[in-house]
Amino acid sequence: MEKKKHVGQVIKKLRERKKMSQRELSAVTGLSNTAISYIEKGIYDIKMSNLSKIARALGTTVEDIMKQVELENAEEEKDQKLGKEDIQNESTTAEPSVEEIEDFLAGRKMLMFKGKPLSEESLKSVYAFLQFLEEKYGDKNKD
Repeated sequence: MEKKKHVGQVIKKLRERKKMSQRELSAVTGLSNTAISYIEKGIYDIKMSNLSKIARALGTTVEDIMKQVELENAEEEKDQKLGKEDIQNESTTAEPSVEEIEDFLAGRKMLMFKGKPLSEESLKSVYAFLQFLEEKYGDKNKD
C-alpha cells in the first residue's frame, strides 16, 4: 500500500530549503516547537489558520503548499505505475478556472467568509484545500 505525502512533509522540505530550524519557524509563527514537529510528522492535522501562518513564514502560500503535496503524490503514483525507467517530465495540469471551481462547489457564484466575498485567489485556495481533503479522506465520508 502506497503512503501519500502530507502537508507536514512539504512544510519540512520548504523549511529546510530556507535553512530554518523548527525553533525558528515556531518563533515566527507563534506555534509551539512541539506543534511544528508534530505537523511535520503528520501527527497533528493542521488548522487552516496555522497553515496560513506557516506559509507566510516560509514565503509561500497555502495554495502553493497544497499544490506541492498534490504534485508530489501524483509524481509518486506515476513512478509506481511506470517504473523508474519510464518516468517522463510532464507538465502539471492547468490551474482550474474560477468557473470550474464554482462548478465544483455546486455552482455557488459568491462564496462568503466573515461576511465578505472570497477573492479569486482565496477561491483557488479553498478549491486546493478541498482537493487535499478529498485526497486525504477519500471515500471515508461516503455511506
